[in-house]
Amino acid sequence: KYNVPTVTIGEAQWATYVAVDNVEFPEEVTAYVPVQVNEGQTAVMIESVNAVKKGEPVILNGEAVTYELSIADAETELADLDNMFIVADGTDVSDGTFYMLSYKNEKVGFRKVQKGVTIPAGKPYIVIVNAAKEFIPFGGGEATGIESFETVGFDVNAPIYDMQGRQVQKLQKGIFIQNGKKLIVK
Repeated sequence: KYNVPTVTIGEAQWATYVAVDNVEFPEEVTAYVPVQVNEGQTAVMIESVNAVKKGEPVILNGEAVTYELSIADAETELADLDNMFIVADGTDVSDGTFYMLSYKNEKVGFRKVQKGVTIPAGKPYIVIVNAAKEFIPFGGGEATGIESFETVGFDVNAPIYDMQGRQVQKLQKGIFIQNGKKLIVK
């Protein structure tokens, strides 16, 4: 017998979820993926998705209940976006550039994780280098009325940073941040 995946959304009506299988979300739940930070690093741009691949982290919005998710079948189009989320493995220690989903003053966004704090395994976070604020809302300000997101161009000449927030001049094997997006060099 296969256990049907479920997700519980709390009183804030927002939650993060890491897909345990290729899943589709019920109509009552809207799933979003953080795709970029705007140019002034004052808002995180998100895009809605209907279904995601196993292991993909998302932000969910819905009523405060437990929902059953559907396993995506072969015909289901799974989201293929530049998801900014990184899923912690239990050894990720914030260097002051880590942000996690947060609910503050009836607004949803990302709050900076204090330096030295270890992110629990399985929890998604994003990296924002040189962010302007401790709390960064979703693009458009009010998260409860998101209808679209702003597209910001990718500057290939923008500075590149390592995971400790230091600017690098030459890429090597590893994970780097440019334009608020993670780069993986193999």
